[in-house]
Amino acid sequence: MKTSGQLYLVSTGTGDPENITLRAYKIISNADLIVTGTAHADKFSDLLNGKHVISAGHGMFTNLALRRMSEDDVRVMEQKIQSSIRSSFEKGDTIVVLESGDPTIFGPHRGYLKAFSDLRPRVIPGVSSVDVANALLGVPFLDDRNQTAMFSGLDALYNASSYNIPDIWVLFTMGLDIPKLYRKINELYKPSSSLQLVINAGFDDECVIKTTVNSLIDDIKGIDLPKSTLIYLYK
Repeated sequence: MKTSGQLYLVSTGTGDPENITLRAYKIISNADLIVTGTAHADKFSDLLNGKHVISAGHGMFTNLALRRMSEDDVRVMEQKIQSSIRSSFEKGDTIVVLESGDPTIFGPHRGYLKAFSDLRPRVIPGVSSVDVANALLGVPFLDDRNQTAMFSGLDALYNASSYNIPDIWVLFTMGLDIPKLYRKINELYKPSSSLQLVINAGFDDECVIKTTVNSLIDDIKGIDLPKSTLIYLYK
């Protein structure tokens, strides 16, 4: 007989459903309550069939939620989620919040970790976008102990100065202003510096655009870059 519940934040991996780990698959299979978005519900419909599924929203319990909903609507949805999860937890259920990629790096459901910290949620890692991008690039990410690497969003790049840029800078993007990006990397890097754009990492149509700072504009002309493009900059 169950005596206490367990809350998990489970990564299903980046890209195609086959990128889910065996551990994640087992935990989801045994879950009583699934908290997820529409995309995950559709992608894993067979695995979630017959389970109690509620909407996770987007960015709940963070300011990110306000980009898509009013404050009142966010408050109402968060209260419903709180009620469902806590009620299920008190019954001793296994509750799973589904994430993609790395739940702790720009994960839209990261707010659940703080909102339900008293329930001691466990994060189940999965294949992240950086994992699949590095595999697609097919070269060592770091092969010298003296090398430095940094992961960040675009704002960190736009606020940077040239004296402290790392050897390798991986940028997570959620929409690209190409002219703005081009101006900034021209300020920070030599025209011959290499950069690579990883598109749709983990999916069947994944690809890499290899270029230089000087050639970027010409090499991406006519290409519709997705919002989640990863950019690798090399000093």
